[in-house]
Amino acid sequence: MLLLIGGCETQAFYDVEANDLATAEKRIQNHISVLETARTHLIPKTPAASVAPVKLVDDIITLTKFLSLAQNLNKQRGNC
Repeated sequence: MLLLIGGCETQAFYDVEANDLATAEKRIQNHISVLETARTHLIPKTPAASVAPVKLVDDIITLTKFLSLAQNLNKQRGNC
């Protein structure tokens, strides 16, 4: 499901690789915000079919972890 919203995570990977954490963080935070908005709109409309909101939550968790890893990578680079 992550690739359905414009591929920002691919651009974020490139940003992290280029050591541009600020841009990567903005991209990831924006993507998380879009997913959270979609989830809040889907939950009231799909009480029986909760698959879409669960997948959105999974994507939100994955992106949050990616953001945390990118931030830790930047800290590691700063200490070397």
